Amino acid sequence: MNLMPTCRKLIKALRTKDLRYTMSTKQFYGREGEPHNYYTISKAEWDEDKHKYNHYECYSTTSLIRATLYLRDLWYKANKWELPTDQPLWNSIRASFKEEN
Repeated sequence: MNLMPTCRKLIKALRTKDLRYTMSTKQFYGREGEPHNYYTISKAEWDEDKHKYNHYECYSTTSLIRATLYLRDLWYKANKWELPTDQPLWNSIRASFKEEN
């Protein structure tokens, strides 16, 4: 199951709320000599003085599932909905985040 289309849809949905997030992917080799994907979600904010967007890293992980759940949480917050608690492991990871604006 490929969750990249879901991530792209969530990022596109966030843009409808005037929230600008991007997701980038890079690869690295782990100890075992195998390549791993590394996903980074960043927020873009306009800098009026410099006339450009600055990107601030919000979340990074090697798990596409966790990246998807993070974006899902952003979508729920953007709509002022109660965050879902259907993933016990994700709930504990979510609790360790600093509060987003």
